[in-house]
Amino acid sequence: MTISTGDFRGYMRILAGWVWSQQVEAFRFNLVLQEETITETLLLRMARELTPFGFRVKMFNRTEEGGLKREGKVIREGHGADWEWFYESPVCMVRFRIQAKRLYWSPSTPGRYGGFIPRGTQIDNLIDKAEQVQANPIYVFYNHPEVSDSHYFKQSSQPDYFGRSCWGCSVATASFMKSAIDANLSTLESGQVPWHRFFGIGKFCLSERMMKHMAGGQKFIRATERPEWVDTLLNEQEGPYSRLNEELDERDLAGVAYIGYGRGDFED
Repeated sequence: MTISTGDFRGYMRILAGWVWSQQVEAFRFNLVLQEETITETLLLRMARELTPFGFRVKMFNRTEEGGLKREGKVIREGHGADWEWFYESPVCMVRFRIQAKRLYWSPSTPGRYGGFIPRGTQIDNLIDKAEQVQANPIYVFYNHPEVSDSHYFKQSSQPDYFGRSCWGCSVATASFMKSAIDANLSTLESGQVPWHRFFGIGKFCLSERMMKHMAGGQKFIRATERPEWVDTLLNEQEGPYSRLNEELDERDLAGVAYIGYGRGDFED
């Protein structure tokens, strides 16, 4: 069984729509889905649903970002909020260092991405850590319509026509974010693309093509080999993944995910 390029775009759009609608539903119950929760649930869905189509999805995440405390004393420093995703197919290997941000819920005021500090040290750390391992530093945004300026989320254009909820998950380059003057949706929207247009499969590397046209002028980096953590993740049979925890500690990562596509022919 195979999956076509168009099918995968459609699937990623479905996931974006889920993020869009689930956040709205959570708000109605006075709940907030945190970035870590959304990321982990998305990867879990992919692992469940893509396996029959030749994908292999496996993830590992650590403790909460604030670090481990006992009786009020920090016994292990908090790690960074970054995730690393490695995608592997017959035509493309690519490594992403990812910082996820969600749009804050505020129906009566303009949208703002909480936790993003323009020109702060966090984005410099993201870029520096990515450069050390030849990864592509990017931001993944989790969006919803519950802000007063949600009109920035417009329906996508042909040939991948989708409604506004395709903006539930979007992507921007770290170089664009580094130039941002504030954390407002009105400022950051121009550098974002719906993620179904960024992550893809086919006879070419969709992320490479898309990044050439995205704001920020960031250069795409192809991976030439698997990251060290991939074999640990795929081969370690029993918990608690102590070796992987150590590797994530060394790299200041919150979690990692491997997404591998089968060696069969691609369909267009």
